[in-house]
Amino acid sequence: MECGRQSSLFDGDNNVFNEIEKESSGLAGDGALTKELDLSEEQNTDRQKTSGKKNRKKQKKTERLSLTGNGLDKLGLEVVERFIDDGHEAGICPKCHGIMDEMATETVSKSLMFRPASYYILETKRRVYKCPVRQKNNDRFIRKQESPAVLLPHSVVSPSLLAHVITQKFVYSMPLYRQEQQMIDSGIPIVRKVLSDWCQKVFSNQLENFCELLRQELFKYGHIHADETPVEVIKTHEGRKPKQQYMWVYSTTKWTPHQIRYFKHECGRSSDYPLKFLKGFEGYLHTDGYTGYDKTVRESRGKIIRCECLVHARRHFADILKLAKDKQNSETMLAAKAVTLLDRVFVVEKEANLSCVDGSGVRDPEKVKALRLEKTKPILDEFFIFCQGIKDARCCLPKSRLSQGVQYVLDRSQELMNFLNDGNCDVSNNTAENSIRPFTVGRKNFLFNFTENGADVSAGYYTIIQTAIANGLAPYKYLEWLLTEISSVRPKNVLSNMSHLLPWSDKVPADCRSNNLEDLRKAETASED
Repeated sequence: MECGRQSSLFDGDNNVFNEIEKESSGLAGDGALTKELDLSEEQNTDRQKTSGKKNRKKQKKTERLSLTGNGLDKLGLEVVERFIDDGHEAGICPKCHGIMDEMATETVSKSLMFRPASYYILETKRRVYKCPVRQKNNDRFIRKQESPAVLLPHSVVSPSLLAHVITQKFVYSMPLYRQEQQMIDSGIPIVRKVLSDWCQKVFSNQLENFCELLRQELFKYGHIHADETPVEVIKTHEGRKPKQQYMWVYSTTKWTPHQIRYFKHECGRSSDYPLKFLKGFEGYLHTDGYTGYDKTVRESRGKIIRCECLVHARRHFADILKLAKDKQNSETMLAAKAVTLLDRVFVVEKEANLSCVDGSGVRDPEKVKALRLEKTKPILDEFFIFCQGIKDARCCLPKSRLSQGVQYVLDRSQELMNFLNDGNCDVSNNTAENSIRPFTVGRKNFLFNFTENGADVSAGYYTIIQTAIANGLAPYKYLEWLLTEISSVRPKNVLSNMSHLLPWSDKVPADCRSNNLEDLRKAETASED
């Protein structure tokens, strides 16, 4: 081992020895990996250590809304008044027993109340008319309004009820057996088998083609993020024992005007699945380091350019610091240097997001590309030279974590730099990983899908819900509106007939917009002004 040459790898940067402790305790943690692009330049360069407790306290303070006193009035909720002196004796003078005059009304307290969800029956009727004049002439004429379209013929399910069931399961991760118990507690004797049948039949009859429309919209943009995660299926088509299958997600970049999150259930993780799904797509494909996408890129004959994730590359080195904790050796020092270089890339990305905008405040991809070529490319060139130097110097064992990380980035050097060619490309695949996270949270509660058809239906509902959320819509309100409107669309095999139902359509009602903490905070500030 030629470790005598390792000092040259740092190029006189003595600060790296002081960063090891900071990297291993701060930036290399799991929390840091999720916010590389949110760190300020000062935090990335100076690595100032701050108390985690202090940060949490500060974050709480900035996110908390005032819900005391007049703060409740700003929520725009129904106000129910209750008087604690409604009795006859309250207005009687205890000394002379005469009737007292009311001089003022005083608010004693304000409380935020909860009213449990309620069920009611909507009975749709129609009047039947007959013409007496024509009846006298033995010309019987009866007129009645045409029946409105329904989700499922001869079923009691309504858009509001099914939207509630779907939202509870696919947004709040509540399995159907728990919903069944909730409904029974409310006096509604509907079992989970009925709930499951509703979800599957409505998707097959009404929503399947709508998901296909979303897939076609996804391909209109030249950038797709892809990721996959395992899911267990109990009964497969082959009738064998439970098998691990996969849920794949394909999404637009976070800068496209219309956000799409498309989920696809597949029976495995073979390279044939993305090859089949992405057939006809041309543009940039953002992925992690999984080799299953190589075949898709290879057979596209240059039409698909792969951009691999720099966050995954960074993780190989950050994990070394995380496991080493406070230990300092040649491997941790080299890993700290690699992390430092990659963090400089993320600093440039934040600068691009803030400064590379046009006159209307929209991100300008040409300005982003120019900034990356000016600042990011030299950093990455230095990073790959540094990694090649580690490999040539043989400063670590071939099977060590550092060696594996170095080999990982050297094998993918071109793919890790392809994002420099287009300002709309992303430096990471975090968009896809964040898109698939709601499914992984739900998987902890569902544990498995009973059939492959059920997994396909779940993928469809996740597609619709996560696409709605990504476009700033409240999932329940949008689903209720979508289920109400889509039942009257004819024919459904003409996908353009459903284009007005897409989450970004101007036909979507304004009340489908979702609330978030920032919107509520702005509303509170506006009311104070």
